[in-house]
Amino acid sequence: MNFKELYNKLPQKWEEFSLKDYIKLAPVISDRVDDELQDPDIITIKYLDELDKNIQIISLLTGASVEAVEQVTMVQLDELINKISFISSIPDNPKTSIKYKQFNELSYDNFITFQKLQLDFTPDKALSTAIENLPMMLSVFSKDNLTEEYFLNQSMVECIAGFFTVNQNIQNYLKRSQVSLYKLMMKQQAKQMKHLLILSLQKVNPFKKSLTTNGTIG
Repeated sequence: MNFKELYNKLPQKWEEFSLKDYIKLAPVISDRVDDELQDPDIITIKYLDELDKNIQIISLLTGASVEAVEQVTMVQLDELINKISFISSIPDNPKTSIKYKQFNELSYDNFITFQKLQLDFTPDKALSTAIENLPMMLSVFSKDNLTEEYFLNQSMVECIAGFFTVNQNIQNYLKRSQVSLYKLMMKQQAKQMKHLLILSLQKVNPFKKSLTTNGTIG
């Protein structure tokens, strides 16, 4: 696959980037060397590590082999990386076109499934089971009983908006309900889920810009 073919296969905005694509990227991401470290050897290692990750990400998104991506020039590689630089920021004001249930509308089966899923929203699982189970969580709350496969093929804009709609529905339910130990636990878990979706986006992000919650996701 040549440079032009690679370039044309890459998405250039969140709307062209599906949840299925996003999940594919998680395995290539690992902890990084601290930016505060100024040792030249550390900086070189970090640069090469970032470059390698970018090549793997391009390979996963295009279906080309790593070897094929490595055949392009550094100038061309920079162009490929720049095309997917949208990953460095969260979509502005994502809106969902899908209808979701309020928390008190869940059936018993849906409720039990949700309880099991939300246990995966922990820091050590942010890039593994938490993200992998996001299609199931959106399916559980979908008013039209949409399938997991349906959500896997939706854009990240739609899925991020759906997640925050579901999360807001949970928080609205907790605000209206009487205080109890269980309700307080649920409230904390809802906040944790929102935080960890942001965390997962930060870890998958192969670029240097930071992701924030200010003014982007409501």
